[in-house]
Amino acid sequence: MQKIGGIIVVGNENDSGRSVDPLSVIGSISVIKREVLTFQQAEVYPKIIVLGKENYDLERHLWDYDVIFLHNKDNVQPTMINLVKIGLEYLYDKVDRVLITPVSVPMFKFKTLLELINTEGDIVSPSFKRKSGHPILLDRNIFDIFLNSNLTMRETVRSLQNRRRFLNVKDEGIIHSIDEMESVSELLAIHNTQILHPFLRINIEKEVLFFDSRTKLLFQLINEVGSVKQACNHMALSYSKAWNMIKVVEEALGFEVVKRRHGGKQGGNSILTEKGKDYLDKYMEFDREVRRFANRKFNEIFVGNEKLENK
Repeated sequence: MQKIGGIIVVGNENDSGRSVDPLSVIGSISVIKREVLTFQQAEVYPKIIVLGKENYDLERHLWDYDVIFLHNKDNVQPTMINLVKIGLEYLYDKVDRVLITPVSVPMFKFKTLLELINTEGDIVSPSFKRKSGHPILLDRNIFDIFLNSNLTMRETVRSLQNRRRFLNVKDEGIIHSIDEMESVSELLAIHNTQILHPFLRINIEKEVLFFDSRTKLLFQLINEVGSVKQACNHMALSYSKAWNMIKVVEEALGFEVVKRRHGGKQGGNSILTEKGKDYLDKYMEFDREVRRFANRKFNEIFVGNEKLENK
């Protein structure tokens, strides 16, 4: 089964030369939350948000949505291609394909994501009435080309026309940015219908809650980056809070979950113990199966057969 990641780029300039505020509201929710929810419906994971500059308000806004934040720490020019590179470097050995979109295009449908995912090609671009839009899908085969490119994002994509496939979709949202508020408003009712979904918090408790989606993400990141501190930087979590979460889990389970190594040139690191990895794997399997069952029953009961057929 393919692993599909997602990258939402925040902080680059749009075509009008202005940066888009990801917390601006369309309908009753923010632009960025609308995109995250759409990715979530299509079971895109990991969901990466690459920030051109620090935005703590945004990180706190999405603290409960299972997203990973990457930052432009080298202070490179926050162009689309440079921020995409940060996301691709992180996802390089973690996914088979990746969906990429700027935050300025929030109205695409989750069914469009599914169509993209089910279409073969090194680059797959959605097209509405012969106009291409976002998100685009990149296969791992061409990650290196983008990582080594000295061109803009658009120029890099155009340089690979012989490896690019256009997918005609019935989704006007792929071509409209939030600069076009009149057009976006017309799409709002349709988009609000398609993002209807159950929001689950899957917790494990004894006397108190000790393991939830935030704990899962913390442990995943520790396992990937080998550092509690770096893991915290990717999920808007304080260092002291992270160690408190770890302590609660270890007391509830009765065994060590995170092993801390001191010293060394890098100042030490932290890794999951074998028992910690095993428990994380079990939680992730449980979480995945419960969500799939809940989504299926939700669609059957609340949405009906039409959505099931389209999915």
